[in-house]
Amino acid sequence: MWGTITLTMQLPAYFRSVYMLDIKTNGFVSGIPELCKFAFSLAFSTVMDYMLRNKYLSITVVRKISVATSEFIPAVLLVVLGFLSKSSATVAVVLLALASAVGGASSSGSLPNIVDLSPNFAGTLIGIIKTMALIPGVLSPNTVSLLNNSLVSTMT
Repeated sequence: MWGTITLTMQLPAYFRSVYMLDIKTNGFVSGIPELCKFAFSLAFSTVMDYMLRNKYLSITVVRKISVATSEFIPAVLLVVLGFLSKSSATVAVVLLALASAVGGASSSGSLPNIVDLSPNFAGTLIGIIKTMALIPGVLSPNTVSLLNNSLVSTMT
């Protein structure tokens, strides 16, 4: 959740400061990763449901594939983006869109796992988990600000 919240909140500032995008372009470009995530999660969850329903994969394997896909691939893509930080804005948008899109696989992984573990208390559990997971959303802007300030001071 920390990564998702940080990306969502800091993406416009990233595009403004690194690629000097105007506000209109920035608003459009910052929404592309979320649209890609929505589309990918629909497609991925449909495929996983089909595999599960036709007994090609067990529920455990579906959850493991989904979590691995939604965590490891975006991590690799974001590291690649870090090394290509001075490339074109188009490359950055493509990498961020791919990272966010593949992160949508969590809709078949960690999110429904709560219902698998405790169907009778899933609502209460999701409330507790989401509350705990959103704490980084409060801390994220301050953390990014501290990191940016420390990086700027070490570069000068």
